[in-house]
Amino acid sequence: MTIRKPNARFFAKMPAIDDQFDRPEGFRYEPDQPLAASFKAKSGVAAEGDSPTISLFDFIGDNGFSDARMAAALRTIGADTDVVLEINSPGGDYFQGVAMYNMLARHRGKVTAQIMGVAASAASLVAMAADTVLIPSNGELMIHNAWGITAGNAEDHAQTITTLKHLDQAMAETYAKRAQKEPAEILKLMSKDRGGGTYFRGQQAVDIGLADGLLDVRAESPVYADNSDDISHSLREWDRKLAGKLTKAERRQLFHDLRGMQDAAADAMQDAGILASLQALVATSTSFKGGSL
Repeated sequence: MTIRKPNARFFAKMPAIDDQFDRPEGFRYEPDQPLAASFKAKSGVAAEGDSPTISLFDFIGDNGFSDARMAAALRTIGADTDVVLEINSPGGDYFQGVAMYNMLARHRGKVTAQIMGVAASAASLVAMAADTVLIPSNGELMIHNAWGITAGNAEDHAQTITTLKHLDQAMAETYAKRAQKEPAEILKLMSKDRGGGTYFRGQQAVDIGLADGLLDVRAESPVYADNSDDISHSLREWDRKLAGKLTKAERRQLFHDLRGMQDAAADAMQDAGILASLQALVATSTSFKGGSL
């Protein structure tokens, strides 16, 4: 996994796994997609108890899924809300992975990690923070030694070796705590193939204790709430009016809540109900969140 170090002559680099998980041609990261706008699955009417879902589907780092994005998602969700973390990532920046691990570990709601494809390197470290880790029979969880490149003299290289061994021990202790094994046993698995590490497929990850159970991929998958700007024409003017008073997420949540108060009718009828509710709201209040409409 990539590591960072203050020394200007130290340059971080993903290990060989980077070559195996190149972004496909035409790949474009969608920054608005990791967190669904209303945080609830839609199956006609969102069922009570549906958990918000964060999708970690990229490299871990500033140019992919960053620690800042994870923090923003968790703040939006709320500390007491259960959350599902979907993972399909080759890993990336070690310290950002550690930050995500600690954010999830301190989250008061239940965290369920679902490894949809691969959780490798720093991504597998993030998964270890979940209360429950689920992996499909064909999914992969991978652990390995930290990697890095040093440019400099013998002392620079020696310092890098010390740093990498320090990180290896820290990772081994995190995995070992989850698997209830000795760190030395985990270090051996991380060090296989000259530090290239070990892949655990599905049941193997469960057997060693890094996952809690197999994910039933045949179960009905939730349809995530729309997180785009595609709101109905009848509501667009109100969306513009509220833009200076509420954030985009708050506006979508308001429309969602008002829609839920209407009868389960056609969308046009629900939109009409929302408009009536908004007009009634304005009629009883000349200000909204500190500013006039």
